Amino acid sequence: MRKPSLSSHWEWFFRQQGDVSSTGQVLCTVTSTIFTTVMSGEHPPSSYVKEPALTFSLRYYNISTVPYSVMTGVPGLLVSTYRHLVGFEPIPSGESVSSLVLDIGKENIKEYMNNIVVGAEFNTSKTRDIVVVNAMYGSTVHHAAPLSLNLINNALVKYLMASDEYSITTTNHPLPDLQLPDLSSTTDIRTTIYWSLLVPLGLFFFLGFVIAFPLEEKVNKMKQLQIMAGVSPFYYWLICFLVDYFIYLLASVLMVVSIYVCDTLNIYKQSVELGVFFLMIVLYGLSGIPYAYIFTYFKKSATDGFCHYIFSSVLIGVTILYCSFVYKLLGWMKYLLWFLPHICLSRGLNMFSAQVVKNIRCRQLKDDKTFVCTLDPSHLCCKSNFDDSSSKRHFAYLDFPHENNENGIGLEVLFLALNSVLYVVIIMLAEYGVIHKIRKFFRKSQLSNIKCDREMDEDVVKEQIRVKKHIHGDHAACHGVTRANSSGPSSTSGGYCSSQETQKQGTNHDIFLVDKLVKMYQSFVAVNGISFGVKPGECFGLLGVNGAGKTTTFRMLTGDEVPSDGDAVVQRYGLRKHTRKYLSHLGYCPQSDPLNEKLTGQEMLQLVAHLRGIPRQSVQKEVTKWINLLGLSEYESSLSGTFSGGNKRKLSTAMALIGDPPIVFLDEPTSGVDPVSRRNLWEVLARIQSTGQSIVLTSHSMEECEALCNRVAIMVNGQFMCMGGNQYLKRKFGQGFTLMVKLGCIETAKELMELKDTIKMTFRPNCELKDEHKGMLHYRLLNPHIPWKVLFTSMEHLKNTTLAIEDYSISETSLEQVFLAFAKSQKD
Repeated sequence: MRKPSLSSHWEWFFRQQGDVSSTGQVLCTVTSTIFTTVMSGEHPPSSYVKEPALTFSLRYYNISTVPYSVMTGVPGLLVSTYRHLVGFEPIPSGESVSSLVLDIGKENIKEYMNNIVVGAEFNTSKTRDIVVVNAMYGSTVHHAAPLSLNLINNALVKYLMASDEYSITTTNHPLPDLQLPDLSSTTDIRTTIYWSLLVPLGLFFFLGFVIAFPLEEKVNKMKQLQIMAGVSPFYYWLICFLVDYFIYLLASVLMVVSIYVCDTLNIYKQSVELGVFFLMIVLYGLSGIPYAYIFTYFKKSATDGFCHYIFSSVLIGVTILYCSFVYKLLGWMKYLLWFLPHICLSRGLNMFSAQVVKNIRCRQLKDDKTFVCTLDPSHLCCKSNFDDSSSKRHFAYLDFPHENNENGIGLEVLFLALNSVLYVVIIMLAEYGVIHKIRKFFRKSQLSNIKCDREMDEDVVKEQIRVKKHIHGDHAACHGVTRANSSGPSSTSGGYCSSQETQKQGTNHDIFLVDKLVKMYQSFVAVNGISFGVKPGECFGLLGVNGAGKTTTFRMLTGDEVPSDGDAVVQRYGLRKHTRKYLSHLGYCPQSDPLNEKLTGQEMLQLVAHLRGIPRQSVQKEVTKWINLLGLSEYESSLSGTFSGGNKRKLSTAMALIGDPPIVFLDEPTSGVDPVSRRNLWEVLARIQSTGQSIVLTSHSMEECEALCNRVAIMVNGQFMCMGGNQYLKRKFGQGFTLMVKLGCIETAKELMELKDTIKMTFRPNCELKDEHKGMLHYRLLNPHIPWKVLFTSMEHLKNTTLAIEDYSISETSLEQVFLAFAKSQKD
């Protein structure tokens, strides 16, 4: 259990160093929650607050007439007073005000609706001793009723007081806005938009940052180094999740606190509402963080992964949610969206916020509920059997949706919980190769149809046969030894010999074997059935231009990529059957530097030493040894992120060599290293070879391959074109000498042809023109037995007798020239 705990410690260290990033994540979610709470709880200010007091008067209206009738016996002073107030004469005696108004409405409904504001009827009783006045008003005009009543009252006052000095003024003063939590002014649509858009958006950004750390480790191969050192994929992802989820829980608690503090209207801060909200956020973290980890399998950089995650989350989680017509068009496929955590979160918060508003409205009815339900039995607060004396809500939050509670979020909560298990299972299936095995099962026919692009070299074929015979022969030998020497169960596993049995078979036994390794991407074959073996203390070079398949081969052999077919064996452990034990025997320096830039060079080596199982008391000694050997003493206390490119490569190489693994994979270890340090590294690698450690090397430096490699394989289009020692390949494919002629003064094509014929006649019959550039001729002299004296004498004679040759050079065929000859057949 020590290795996972150390990895956990390192993860914590990184998080502490990168606290600015974590603080930004938390602030993003809290800010979105505060903004949502404030905006959704804020209802529009009353329209009365800013309006002035209004004194009722006819001058504010566009009046075409004031119809009023007067019966016989009504005091004339009363009538004249009213006439003076309204400015119109009464209608003719005997006519009805109502009939007149209806006639106007028939002729011009607009005038009827807008221009007839007030009217009156001045009547007397049968005994003519009582005057009855009816105030009439237009029902479609604002304030018409109080205005008509005020006119009648003013006419009566002036009549009774017999003076125009007296009057009654009626003024409408708007009531002040008391800022009560009246949600009748808060629309459901606006509230649900805030909660289902802003809060998820903050959480989307939080989880987008979660991708950064594991994706960066995947790209720079630090994750793979940890797994090769013995950290299981399950523990690796568990550590990542625990750290990320701890920060997420901290953000969740702060979100709840921010709602409690900012909800001044007491809408969302009730214990039940806060509990349901916290439950949803917690469950979203359990499912959303593993879902975000899925993106690390498809992207090549933290920025790329972050952008794609945010884009997909917003597009699917928000756009589809609000484009209801799109949601309906999906038909049965819309149920698949429930397996996306952000869909569950957005829908859940949407319905949660609507449910909160409904419950608050029902709670505000209090004693008026019976009255409201009597008037409107279909009112939303009358649909449930709600006991006002209990603490229960009208509409339960965690219910599954049904007729009387369509906004229950039970389904969203259930799927959030299920998704948390689903995405963990998917990650584990991917990490342990199950998904690849399923894909391979459906692609068997493609694998069986793979063919070589060209005929293989005889040495490559011999190596394939040797490897195959070696694996199957060792399988039988191990079982034979087991049967003869053990009385109990066999101690071997998978048919491969133990390290002790390997030593008994001699030093020529291969420590590492690769058998017909294949990698396919769709229909493209990146690596096509390569086989080779590596003996103890041997350095095997893998050469090829970019795109030839070298890096893909390294990624498969180091467990970073699952082979489509074939296998590899180190000692008795196979890549397919005993992956963890196989990887524990390897050291690996990838092409990209697997460094945590927040750790010093010394801390990086200490970390790898601990992971490789070096005893704690020996760690510092081992670290110091490799720091001194690779010339890193001056920089050991500096952050690895500040190292130069060359020093990063040296540190990465030291991480591969520490712990003395039996075989080391070095992918361009001296790229960017200065010449002095390069020579020093070559000496270190030669020294470890002498102790029995084996090396598999890729490099673009032919000088490096000639200095270090015992055998070399040249790879073209995913296949080995040739294989053997440096001198062997130069003899076999070089076959003689290389003659480079620099052309001098040549005026016509005829002169050039004559020169070519002269050179060919001088060194016939084994002289052929390999290449021709502007001003340069490249010849290959196929007879390796021509004396150097003859070569130089002949060329000096030609140079002195013609002006067409400015200079020349003669050399043995180099490994680089052999490489370039094969590289020309590489497909783009």
